Amino acid sequence: MASISTQTLKQTLAEVLRRVAKGEWITVLRHGRAVARLGPADEPGLHTGSRFGGDVEIEPLGRKLTKGAYLSVLADDRGGDEA
Repeated sequence: MASISTQTLKQTLAEVLRRVAKGEWITVLRHGRAVARLGPADEPGLHTGSRFGGDVEIEPLGRKLTKGAYLSVLADDRGGDEA
C-alpha cells in the first residue's frame, strides 16, 4: 500500500484520485503518522442490501442446511427475497 503526506496530497489530488479509482489504496500521513486511508468507493465483498442502500441481488447460501430459519435477514442484506 502506498503512502503520501498531506502536503503532497494537496498538490497532487487529481492524480491520487485517479490511482484510487483504479483500485489502489493510499495511506495519508501527517508528520509521518497515518491519519487516513483512501480507497475505491466500490470495495468488493461489502454487503449491498437495503440496510446499506444497495440494490444488488445475491442469492444466500445454506438453505438446505438451515431450512431458511435465519436467512430472511441475510436475504434482505443482500437485496434478495427471503423465500
